[in-house]
Formats: sequence, structure tokens, C-alpha cells
Amino acid sequence: MISPADFVARQDRSRSFTGDLQQQQQQPYYQQGRAPIRGVSSRPLSNQTARNGAAAAAASAEGSAGERVIYRSPEERAANPDRLSLDRRGLTSCPLLEGEENLRLLNYQHNSIQRIQHLAAFRKLIFLDLYDNQIDEISGLDSLRSLRVLMLGKNRISQIRGLESLTKLDVLDLHGNDIVELENVNHLSELRVLNLASNCIQVVRNLLGMAALTELNLRRNQIHTVHDVDSLPSLQRLFLSFNGIQSWANVACLGESPSLAELTMDGTPLSKQANYRNQVISGMPLLRQLDLRRVSEEERRLVAALVRKEASASSAGGNSGRQSRVGSARRIPSAGGRSSRAQQQSLSQSQSTQLLSASAASSRPSSAASTGRQTGASSSAANVDQADDVTTQKQQQQQQQQAQAASGSSSGKA
Repeated sequence: MISPADFVARQDRSRSFTGDLQQQQQQPYYQQGRAPIRGVSSRPLSNQTARNGAAAAAASAEGSAGERVIYRSPEERAANPDRLSLDRRGLTSCPLLEGEENLRLLNYQHNSIQRIQHLAAFRKLIFLDLYDNQIDEISGLDSLRSLRVLMLGKNRISQIRGLESLTKLDVLDLHGNDIVELENVNHLSELRVLNLASNCIQVVRNLLGMAALTELNLRRNQIHTVHDVDSLPSLQRLFLSFNGIQSWANVACLGESPSLAELTMDGTPLSKQANYRNQVISGMPLLRQLDLRRVSEEERRLVAALVRKEASASSAGGNSGRQSRVGSARRIPSAGGRSSRAQQQSLSQSQSTQLLSASAASSRPSSAASTGRQTGASSSAANVDQADDVTTQKQQQQQQQQAQAASGSSSGKA
């Protein structure tokens, strides 16, 4: 920025405002810094009048109400009729500018201005720079219907409002303020660049209607959720670095964007996850650059193959789990069937033992032979039971005891 004191010696008329703006549009806005204004600056003198055309380059005086009045000599105004720079002048309010109705560029950077005022006469103004002041409210801009660039970065603004008449805005810079809600910008259908970095925004929303928005800078806020990005048909660059985004689900609308090509989310909790880059690339088929690193076609193919492999493994694991559950369900009634058969076999063996005992009593065989046959029957029953589940072992023991008791009874009768 050329200081007002040495402007005459270092004046550069080689670039017009249009050329400056075109050059700025060739790179992302967040890398541009503050756009310079190469304009004639007034140099405040003492309270003397310089209206006779023989005065110095500029002069200042006090207005009737104690407000500062700034004016330039006709020669200086004729040399640079469309631009005026009043940066670093210790201004606490916007001064009255006399005879400057043709201004197109006005610079108030690095002052202590608390309120925007005295701009109603500048209907041709297209560039207004109020960067680094103490403004806490956007106001006094209703007459500036031709304004294209509004720079209000590094102030004390807490709410976006007062922009209703600025429908031709192309660049709006509100970074470094205290804004907590993204609002009242839907009517800015021609806005191309919106800079809201370093504010206090938590949720991104209310973006419907911003058809021309190409670049949105939301770095260093408190954002945890993003909405409406998929409703911006021209958005190409989105900067979300150093916010509180925890998961891809909170920004899933990015994957539905029809135009988004450059994205930054470095410095967020999400970016610290192991599969962060693969997750973003697979979810955004149009993305060409992530965190200032190019996304190549080879990387996209590798990510796609990895995603397919993980999906296949997950599907196989799911099928295996289902098969395991089905197998368990099938085994349960089978074990019950074996237990039921074992009980039936044990009952038939007990009945056989009783018949053998009755037969032995009628034929009066030797007690040793009768005992042998009963022991054989018990062994047979035991062999059958051993083929069943472990859950039937107690039943086997009970059946053996019953067989032995029956055998003892038969021996007694003999």
C-alpha cells in the first residue's frame, strides 16, 4: 500500500481497478490478502482552505458540527477523479468528502472508524475498503447500489445485516469479526467470493439463492456441521480448515455438490482419522484438490479399488456371521432330538430289563447268568448313551442305577 505522504513520487497509473480485480480473480481469494488500492490520497494540512486552485495537493478542515471535512484541489482530483485513499489517518469516523461524487474506489484501511456514514453521495462507488477498523454494525450502505467489493475484515461485527441494497456485490470480506451465524446473504445472487474466516460460526446454512458463489472461506471458525453446500451450483473452492468437524456424516452434503473441485479440511478432528483422505476422495467424485494436494486419477483408482475390497470383506464377514447364526439355530434342535432319543432308548432298556427279570423268575436260571444278561443290557445302554451329548450323562448314570437296582431285585427273587 502506497502511503499518502509519498504518493506523488511513487504514483503508478499503469494498472486500472478492473485490471487489479481481474488479476486477483486468478488465484484463490484467501491467498490474495487485502486488495491494494492505488489511488490519490489526501494529505491533511491545518484548517486552511484550498478552494482557490493554488493550494497544495489536498487539505482538510473541520465541519460545522465538528466532523472532519476532506477535499482535494481541482488539479489533484482531475488527475485521479475515481479513487481516494485515506488509510492510516487516525480517523474515528467517516469524514465528509467534498466534491467527490465520481469516486469509484475509496480506502479507509487501518483507522479507528466505529460507524459507516457519509457515503450517500457516492452512487458510482464500486470498491469500499474498511479493513481493520472498530466497526460493530454494518449500516449506512443503502445508497451504494453499484458496489461490487466490500472489505470489512478485522472489525467487531457480530451479525450479518444491512446488505439488502447491495445486490451487485461480487466480493464480500467479513473475516476476523465476531459473527456467529451465516445469514442474510441469500439475496446476493451475484456474489462470487465470500470470506468469513476467523469468526465464531458453528453451523453452515442459509446459502440457498447464491447462484454465483464460487469461493467460500470458512477457515478458523467453530464449525461442526455443514448444510446447503449442495445447493450452490457454481461453488468451486471451499475452505473448512481448523474447525470442529468430527465425521464425514456431518459434511456429507459436500459429496452432492455439482461443482466443488477444491476443498481444505486440514486441522479438523476428521482430518486426523486414518482413512480421512480415502473417505473424502471416494465421497466426492469431482474433487481435484484436497488440502492443497492434487487428487490424481491414479489415486482415485486406488481409492476406488480399496473401497471395493473393504466392501467385499465386510459383505463376506456379514454372510459368515449369518451362516454361523443359522448353523447354531440348526444345531440346537438337533441336540434336543438326540436327548429325546436317548431318553426313549433308556426307557426301552429299562423295560427290557424288567422283562428279562420276569423271564428269569419263571425259568429260575442261575443268578449269575441273570446278572450277566442284565449287565450286558446295561453295557449296551451305556454304549448308546455315550454317543449322545454330554448333557445326557446324568441321565445315563440314573439309568444304570435303575438297571442295577432291577438286577438286584431279580437276584433276590431268584
